[in-house]
Amino acid sequence: MARISLDERRESYLDIGCRLLEESYHSAVPNAGLALSQVKLADVADRCGVTKGALYHLWDSQEQYWDDLLSYLVQSHTLFGVTELRAAFTEIFQEDGPPPTVRKFANAIFDSLSTSQSFVHSVSLYSYLADQEVHDSFVNEFEGSIALETPILEAVISETNRKLVEPHTMVELVVAMSALLQGLCLQRRLGEERTADLATQGEGRLTLFAAGVEALILSYTEPQDPTADKPVHPADTPEVLEVALDFGSGKPS
Repeated sequence: MARISLDERRESYLDIGCRLLEESYHSAVPNAGLALSQVKLADVADRCGVTKGALYHLWDSQEQYWDDLLSYLVQSHTLFGVTELRAAFTEIFQEDGPPPTVRKFANAIFDSLSTSQSFVHSVSLYSYLADQEVHDSFVNEFEGSIALETPILEAVISETNRKLVEPHTMVELVVAMSALLQGLCLQRRLGEERTADLATQGEGRLTLFAAGVEALILSYTEPQDPTADKPVHPADTPEVLEVALDFGSGKPS
């Protein structure tokens, strides 16, 4: 059997740190402080079945382990629900039939992220925004979401004979939608009953997030001249799917 390399061992200990961090959100810890402070080297060693000294061969201090754990969380893309979003958008675009509506997109996004542990990780790291690596990762995540959502929103707005109200921009609309999504995901964590689906009159399922997205689109847009030529958008073409698959790669369009 091949021996585990030093880098593989280090990564396995960081993986355990991620799990312990996730578990800490389900425990009542008074005066918890910053999120990473809940991950102790002694607990990592105990979970791995090794001595604490084995970890000190890899890290000189608890603080150095926290630094590496923070970088690992950022670089491994376990944050921001990237995996869940890619899966949701891939499934939607591979379905037969007409292009999905904004309601279907919003329902899928909320279903994916409201149950995602990566969302919890990302919220916990807001206290580390002074760290440049964390700050840049949040910026890249948002730019990636803009690249993914813009062609879809533009197509929806165009197909409903609406246009953005000047001087509003698509970025402002995405900011509002992102804030709504994060807030509702947090409310769901506090209790599923807080984000129950809305009752509809035979119009299909409507999550609270989807209702908010539809309201935001109506607020940021206005009817346009129905005789005006509509711009062509690639929302139902493979190009948008490629953006969805590449989302979170660290290389925003």
